[in-house]
Amino acid sequence: MTQGVHQQQQFGGSVGGPIKDKLFYFLTYDGSRKVFPVSYTSTAFPTPASPNLTCPAVINATQCAEVNAFLRGNLGSYGCDGVNDVAFGKLDYQLNARNRLSSAFDFDDYHAPDSCNASTTINNSSLSANGPAVTHTRIFVANWDSTISNTLVNNFRFQWGLDNEIIGANGSGPSVSVTNVTGYGLPNALPRPAFPDEHRLQFADTLSWSKGKHQFKAGFDINAIHELLINLFEGGGVYSYTSFNN
Repeated sequence: MTQGVHQQQQFGGSVGGPIKDKLFYFLTYDGSRKVFPVSYTSTAFPTPASPNLTCPAVINATQCAEVNAFLRGNLGSYGCDGVNDVAFGKLDYQLNARNRLSSAFDFDDYHAPDSCNASTTINNSSLSANGPAVTHTRIFVANWDSTISNTLVNNFRFQWGLDNEIIGANGSGPSVSVTNVTGYGLPNALPRPAFPDEHRLQFADTLSWSKGKHQFKAGFDINAIHELLINLFEGGGVYSYTSFNN
């Protein structure tokens, strides 16, 4: 068990300018590191000095001491480190008087242990009944703007995207809960290895024509999305008890 520490740092920067004639870039980054405690408490042990639970007669003194030590070992404050990195990059290129190309890339990475249950105080549960949260996001977009004539322009767009969100598990199955005492093992809603795992591929084109006071547009938009969800509820099995004696 470690004492939780409240601490946060945020940092970053940006830079941009010409690479060569007609070609420009821009880059920016933001990072954060946050340390925050997660405290586990129990109704059965409101304070560390509270008496031990009385075990049923079928449990001998040694086993009873081990049970109480295990339950008390689930309590306390644990440090949790949240790490987030966000970046963005862009390129602009004026190919000639009638054609302009641009592209942009978004990047986001986040991971934090013990963040499935994000409460700062969790009662009648334990660290093993929590899990890490992870997010990976990547998006790339490209544009081609073309002036065909004084009244006819075209815009072509391409996008590739990835969104992968994962909730892991600290403990393995089954899930064990004792009302007003504790809970441990694999949580009922975990793990979530793909929640979701989404991939996107998009091609779009818009042709615009101006005629006097009127404007006409035509084009297409193909947006293919493949999404995978994996979340097996109560997949590790469940043991639920309404009291310590049970």
